[in-house]
Amino acid sequence: MAFQKTTISAAVGGDPSRIPTPGPWGDHWLTPWDPGLVGSPMQIPQSSTEVPNHAEDVRKIEALLNDTLRIARPMPVDGICDHQLVSVICDVQRELGLTPDGVISPTGKTLRLLNGIAHPAELTKAQVGNFEKGMYDIAYREYYEDPKFPACFDLLLSLGNANPMVYVGGEVPASEYEFAIDVREERRSDVLTKDNIVKFLDALARLKLWAKKCKLRLYLIHERRLVWQSNEREIDAPVAPYEGRLTPAAFGTAPSQPKMVYVGTGGHPFIGRRLWKIGAKYWFRYGSRVTTENQHRGMDCINFVGSVYQIATRLPPTANPYFSSPNMADELGASPVVWTETLPPPAPPQPGQQPVPPQQPLQIANGQGTGEAIKKYFEDPTRTQTYLIWTGGHIRIIVNKTVHEWAHSSNGYKSGPVSAEATVKDNTTYHLYSLPANRQF
Repeated sequence: MAFQKTTISAAVGGDPSRIPTPGPWGDHWLTPWDPGLVGSPMQIPQSSTEVPNHAEDVRKIEALLNDTLRIARPMPVDGICDHQLVSVICDVQRELGLTPDGVISPTGKTLRLLNGIAHPAELTKAQVGNFEKGMYDIAYREYYEDPKFPACFDLLLSLGNANPMVYVGGEVPASEYEFAIDVREERRSDVLTKDNIVKFLDALARLKLWAKKCKLRLYLIHERRLVWQSNEREIDAPVAPYEGRLTPAAFGTAPSQPKMVYVGTGGHPFIGRRLWKIGAKYWFRYGSRVTTENQHRGMDCINFVGSVYQIATRLPPTANPYFSSPNMADELGASPVVWTETLPPPAPPQPGQQPVPPQQPLQIANGQGTGEAIKKYFEDPTRTQTYLIWTGGHIRIIVNKTVHEWAHSSNGYKSGPVSAEATVKDNTTYHLYSLPANRQF
């Protein structure tokens, strides 16, 4: 049903000190100090303003107050303007931040604000937005002329309700607040911000709506009574976040539903998905957008490295759509490994034998060497630090001689000892960089 604005033909209320205990005379009241007006419409003086208090106007105001700020303590809708009504009008004006003069006039601000409170808001936008500015763009249009509703109201953005609230006029249970956030203080054009997004995501977590459609509504509540509910909008909820320790092994082996996958094959929009921390959880994102589809709940190899170190990688469209392995090494302050194998001196030749040609030592020159040399390098028992290793476009992390990677071949995480041929191939050339003390696992 369309909203019907309350209009009155004349002012309602008056000066409480001048309103006697009245008795009805048609649509109006008599003052005891004007006996000559018996049988004619009463007018209650309010300074220099006449306040007619027509019964129909009074009934409209009583109903409007009951629908807004008196919803928890409704008054009789009887058309009688008495001390109680004027006292209520004064209380309401104080709650609205107005001068409590006890009068509601047809064109005054009290009536405009009450109509604005009574008019349900309209959710005008609900969609995925910028990850770092609130994750979602949610906006509404409402008809209250001040920048925000008075502090006596809760304006709840409620999540996940399949059906509208059924508490109109009744008490809203505390459980509803578990699945909602109060957005009264927020801008109407953008109710989710980096300051309240954690509360929003916590409500989503309680609903377990990961990667599903989530219904949104606005509820205006006064003294735990529902004044109105807005229209409904839907958003695509994020995929389930990661909640464990952010180390290569912990992240890679964490039990997770659904399974985190490799999403690095192919072009845009698959390259560049990664984790980013909001609150105590790590959320999957692509560029400035949160990931909302389970088939994209994962990353590629370089974003596995970037995620465990919380390093942002370059995303398409750019001149080079890949954030390269050398770029990552630079971002992390990694240094190229330089190493030459120490060989024992050759045995002296036996009499009559030709000298044995000296054996060529294995080398890692400026961070580059064969898999055979890298395996030999890690035979040293003291080399338990953290390294980056890559060949071609595939980058991995070595921690305590174990290689951790996010691979297409395994559709996600896998690990193996650096000494294994299946992990590091003897005849393949690799880049090996050591990470600084602040990047160690």
